[in-house]
Amino acid sequence: CSSVARNRAPLSTRPRQRSAERSLSCERFAACWRSVRAGVSMAEGVLERVVTRLLRVPARPEPPAGSRGSLKVFNAARGFYHYRLAGWVLRQVATGLALIAGLTLLTRIELGPIVLASGLIRLFEMLGVAAYLGQLLPSFLFVGLDYRYRWYMVTDTTLRIWEGLMTVREQTMTFANIQNLSVQQGPLQRLF
Repeated sequence: CSSVARNRAPLSTRPRQRSAERSLSCERFAACWRSVRAGVSMAEGVLERVVTRLLRVPARPEPPAGSRGSLKVFNAARGFYHYRLAGWVLRQVATGLALIAGLTLLTRIELGPIVLASGLIRLFEMLGVAAYLGQLLPSFLFVGLDYRYRWYMVTDTTLRIWEGLMTVREQTMTFANIQNLSVQQGPLQRLF
């Protein structure tokens, strides 16, 4: 009992030790999170170089007509990225649930004497699961690339909207030609 009491720190230093332990664990978590983010950023960088080279996507669109001093360049808001990411998560969850439901139904079906077909069905099941798991990381990174390759350029006379990786879409409009502007926003868009 006395050895336990000797090894314990006085009560006055215990809160400082706990806060030091917490800050150390927070620092470890932060370091771990930075390394994970660095790994994702590195993967995004590699994917970005490969995709942009393969699809021949220009690095930055040409500025629209207007005086050079009035040019302002914007990317999409961070909330737009979160909105697209939420859509990606919902699609992946729905696809995963559909895959699980399909696999569950296939295991319940009795094939009878067709043994060869059951092996073929198992092969297709494994290929489906592998394809689903294999597309998760590239499609997640593609959401970030789609967000990064969305530009808004405004001059004193013109607005240019440039977006897309697979299909690049560019819209250029002069302010003199705009006669009507309509904004629609659903409840999901208002969250972001």
